[in-house]
Amino acid sequence: MTDDKQICKLAEEYVVNEYLRPGSISYAWTEKDYRSDDLDGGDVVCGECPPSDCDDYSWWQVISCEIHSSEIEERNDETREYCVEVEAWAVVDSDSNEEDADETVTPELRTIYVQIECDGAGEYCVVGVEE
Repeated sequence: MTDDKQICKLAEEYVVNEYLRPGSISYAWTEKDYRSDDLDGGDVVCGECPPSDCDDYSWWQVISCEIHSSEIEERNDETREYCVEVEAWAVVDSDSNEEDADETVTPELRTIYVQIECDGAGEYCVVGVEE
């Protein structure tokens, strides 16, 4: 039988240390293909730094993250694949490069689903995450 506490702890550590790591900053901007006739849209791109020629972007920074609870939602002990639901209180500051943006930041309970599998060596590892 699988050690549920070990799997939940791995999911919690991933959320705090990777997914909602305090201090991490991400940016989002739109990349348009100026060679095409489609001038309306473009692809939204996320990264750690917007391009230097980007005039319009949004950003968000994780201020804090505290685990509220975690439990295995789906499991397949035969294939050793698990989906862990992690609830975490996160404080995320977000803004755009506009001056009139709202400066209030409040904690929010977020639900993150962490997919975990066991590799051939018997080690559990995170293979996916989504909100």
